[in-house]
Amino acid sequence: MRKYQVLFMAVLFLCGLQPSVALAANLPYSLSVTPFAGGYVFEGNQHLTNKPIYGLAAGYNFGEHWAIEAVYRGAPDSHTTSGVQTAWSAHSVSTDILYHFFPEQRFVPYAAAGGGLMLLVPRHGHTYKDGIVDYGVGFKYFLTDYVALRADVRHIFDITMGDAVRRSFYNNLAYTAGVTFQLGGVKPAARVVEEQKPVKEVESPRPAPEVVKPVPAPAPEPAVAPTEAPVPAPVQEAPLTLTAEKGELAAAPAAAILLTGITIDKDSLEIVITKHIGAYKTFTLSQPSRLVIDVDGAANGLGVKRIPVHRFGISAVRFGNHTDFLRIVLEASQGRLLPYRIEETGKGLKVIMTSP
Repeated sequence: MRKYQVLFMAVLFLCGLQPSVALAANLPYSLSVTPFAGGYVFEGNQHLTNKPIYGLAAGYNFGEHWAIEAVYRGAPDSHTTSGVQTAWSAHSVSTDILYHFFPEQRFVPYAAAGGGLMLLVPRHGHTYKDGIVDYGVGFKYFLTDYVALRADVRHIFDITMGDAVRRSFYNNLAYTAGVTFQLGGVKPAARVVEEQKPVKEVESPRPAPEVVKPVPAPAPEPAVAPTEAPVPAPVQEAPLTLTAEKGELAAAPAAAILLTGITIDKDSLEIVITKHIGAYKTFTLSQPSRLVIDVDGAANGLGVKRIPVHRFGISAVRFGNHTDFLRIVLEASQGRLLPYRIEETGKGLKVIMTSP
């Protein structure tokens, strides 16, 4: 038992030594596989010796917080503590629901609860089938986006079904540590950042007022038939251009590509970049609806992290600098994003919103 406690403490120690390299943690819509080992403590009245256990958990994250998981645990060669010495092995399968707290962080605690079936198999004799209900807590500590250390403690109710002792249930305990591997999934967009000072709008200088000289009254002209006044053409809303000041560009992180401005028109948003964009990728997220654009090798040179938009269904644009890419997030102002298409321009990228 002691060597498994030492192993558990070593896992916690390694968690504190790992460098901060994870960009996202518990990924939604991902599969997970976790081999683990630990210890199993039987209640004294069950008359079985405590034993090490091993097992495997396979799960699916159907959101950033919620997941479902199938778990197998095996405890070989436990022995009775009273009467005739008999070797037993315990095997259980269960289905658990997990709720992850702070899923976007590197350290992700969670709570779990579920139930299933346990088989108590003696080396010689009748196999007992017990129902189990378990609940507990644990945590995942992400070393990368797809690999995490994991520790878990569960209180297990072993509900007897036809046990010769005729007791309704036993209180058991399982503690384990393992490694979780995430497969697939969608990286969540950067979380809401604090409001920065508004970007200065670039305005053209106002012309000086003209001096109006009195004009002599013209001679009366012969009367002509009245004509209809021409209908004025509709006035279109002028595009809004937001650019970075020179001082802000100098303070921006060094990068081959630098975002220097945003042009917001009546049905489009153009991202102004200093150089040609080599590669980028896009995807959408829900609850709330967001469009995410990751531009490789780019950085934010605007000096702000959030710009209000309030046009064509977009409430704001957020920026997040990462090690090797710039993340641009377009937040929907209502329930969902309008249909859109993305075009490359001579200045950068243009997101064009179309009719639903």
